[in-house]
Amino acid sequence: MSSFGTDADLMQKASGQVDEVRNNVEQAVNKLQSEIEPMIASWSGRAKETFQRLFMDFRENADTITSKLGELGENIGTSGREYAQRDEEQAAALGKIEGALGG
Repeated sequence: MSSFGTDADLMQKASGQVDEVRNNVEQAVNKLQSEIEPMIASWSGRAKETFQRLFMDFRENADTITSKLGELGENIGTSGREYAQRDEEQAAALGKIEGALGG
């Protein structure tokens, strides 16, 4: 039977990496928007309206992605902290048993 294991430090590192990706995505979308807005300002008519609507849809999707990445990073971090706490509790319990057995 294979065994599954985890490492609290690794989980904290993964949480930080997910948060870094979230920040990078958010910065890239913000940069794109800041570069596009001046260009769109000179447009008019249906092309402008269509592009603005499509970009709003894109922005909403990007916001959803960054939000979900934030939740994922937070959940990984919380799981890592809970794992570390349980590991410490189990080690303490085993220490008590070992002490009671005279070991």
